[in-house]
Amino acid sequence: MMGLEALLIASVAASAGGQVYGGIQQGKSEQELAEYNASLERQRAREIESATRFKQLRQAEAGARELSAMQAGAGASGAVTTRDAPVIAQAKQEAELELENIGIGREGLIKAGQARSRAAMYKAQGKLAKRRGINEMIGGFGSAGGTLLSGFKK
Repeated sequence: MMGLEALLIASVAASAGGQVYGGIQQGKSEQELAEYNASLERQRAREIESATRFKQLRQAEAGARELSAMQAGAGASGAVTTRDAPVIAQAKQEAELELENIGIGREGLIKAGQARSRAAMYKAQGKLAKRRGINEMIGGFGSAGGTLLSGFKK
């Protein structure tokens, strides 16, 4: 009969240990997943910023070509390109092109900021998951103690 009691005690102890270990492991796994997701969002923010800089550069180059064509067209028409209507038209076009470039930058800034916010949210979720795992571990000690005590009563 002594072997059966030892087996019962070992079984109860293993069950109690499993309760404690399970909580901490789940919290750790959730934290690792959240950290991975945060890392992806930070990478996405960097990619958005890079793509935005590229779009702005391409738009600025296209705008410069457009202004050159405008000047060449005005010059070919015989107009004086340094005063009156051609200068005003060119200034308006430059302003429009600059506004377009600023809009591209603003859109990229907003999207990158959103990705960084998601990264911060994932990071916070990871910390909460870790804390939850620790709390479950602490609760598991109490539950394990109860399981051990009830196992010894039999």
